[in-house]
Amino acid sequence: MEINIREWTENDVGAAALIERACFADPWTMEAIRQSLATPHFYGVILEADGEIVGYACGSSLFEDSELMRIAVLPKCRGLGYGRLLLEKFIEGAK
Repeated sequence: MEINIREWTENDVGAAALIERACFADPWTMEAIRQSLATPHFYGVILEADGEIVGYACGSSLFEDSELMRIAVLPKCRGLGYGRLLLEKFIEGAK
């Protein structure tokens, strides 16, 4: 399986919204996701497995402070260490 973790882009909003609905009882809407992405201090990473977006982590990063707001992995992909990989990449990138 090929795993790719990269920074979040505007093109990822739809996939993130699908993951939100699959993972949370009170999911963020596409508009809320777009608004978060548009904030100057937003930082997010996307995890692709074999070309399919299956997880993400996002938050804010400003100077020496960072905050993880959300981390999610599709239910079918849990237990594979993707959450840990996302968290590590988020921390690394937010530094």
